[in-house]
Amino acid sequence: MFLRQYWNDTRLAYAHRGYNQSLTLNSKKSELWVPDLYFINEKEGSFHEITTPNLLLRVNPTGRVTYSQKLTVKLSCNMDLKKFPMDQQRCHLKMESYGYTTEELIFEWVNKTKDRVQFSDDLELPEFVTPPNISTENRVVKYLTGNYSYLIATFYLNRKSGFYLIQTYIPSILIVILSWVSFWIDVRAVPARISLGLLTVLSMTTQSSGALGQLPRVSYIKAIDVWMSTCLVFVFGALIEYAIANVLARRHSSLERWENLRSILDSGQQAPDHQAASMQYQQLQQTRLTSGRLHSGGNGEAQAALLNQVQSCGHS
Repeated sequence: MFLRQYWNDTRLAYAHRGYNQSLTLNSKKSELWVPDLYFINEKEGSFHEITTPNLLLRVNPTGRVTYSQKLTVKLSCNMDLKKFPMDQQRCHLKMESYGYTTEELIFEWVNKTKDRVQFSDDLELPEFVTPPNISTENRVVKYLTGNYSYLIATFYLNRKSGFYLIQTYIPSILIVILSWVSFWIDVRAVPARISLGLLTVLSMTTQSSGALGQLPRVSYIKAIDVWMSTCLVFVFGALIEYAIANVLARRHSSLERWENLRSILDSGQQAPDHQAASMQYQQLQQTRLTSGRLHSGGNGEAQAALLNQVQSCGHS
């Protein structure tokens, strides 16, 4: 950025000598007084010195000094990510005199608001809408060593949601829809439904980790956390639904077999031969092993009686 400062130093006035041209005194910077401005919320900073120090020190005949520098500054900004990625952030540029109190030096923004902070025409921020809205303010802060002049510029940054729409929201919606495909797969197709359920759960977990991996580790819940957690609940619910449906289907199949056997015995029919009776007996035994137990109460006793009848029929 280019930092420009203006002030009047009557000691440097030379209009009374009849010379009306401005003087550029870049090489004399160390011999002239300049304000001790510094950035309060600076994390890193550097001057540009290629091919020569990038600064301008110009004095006009009335003693008005223009001091311009090219700087690279990295500033801290406390962000509130509760609505991320639909959030708006406020970042501040804070400048202050380091050693001069308000009795010696006062900083003020230039009179024209549009000239206080200017942006390049080709400025483009990948994540935020540009140019951002800006507000400026003059303050006086009080420390133990005195009162100091303080300038602040506030940047209102609206985040662009297009990247997150393409990389996070649309893929997560498709994963949830894919998990619902298992509802149309036959409940007896165990490998297909288990594979689809686990695949969607793992994909959703990976998607969530990738979306949150580049964000600061904050303790509060963000909007994207709610979205990803909801999607994970949907795909996990689809997997649990199959487990419940599989148990109910096996119980229903077992009840149908017992009802068929009961109808055969009640009608007086018997197995046509020893081999058919043995096969029916083995199927019923397999049913017992699959279900894990006979139904309790009267139904369990009836099923046991039917099983004994089939066993005696098979050995006759």
